[in-house]
Amino acid sequence: TSRNSSTQLWLITHYHEHGSLYDFLQRQTLEPQLALRLAVSAACGLAHLHVEIFGTQGKPAIAHRDLKSR
Repeated sequence: TSRNSSTQLWLITHYHEHGSLYDFLQRQTLEPQLALRLAVSAACGLAHLHVEIFGTQGKPAIAHRDLKSR
């Protein structure tokens, strides 16, 4: 979105085909391997959001809420 001459980038997950992570976990029993993959994926996503990008005009500030299944 663009507001007051500044661009805001939003990641929308509310309409994911499997619903929220909470909904998915209510329907699905996770094997340890899949649970580990989900945890690693979430950690990698958070690391990417917070990593500084060098050699550019700067990376937009990232704000996120608590990490939770709902």
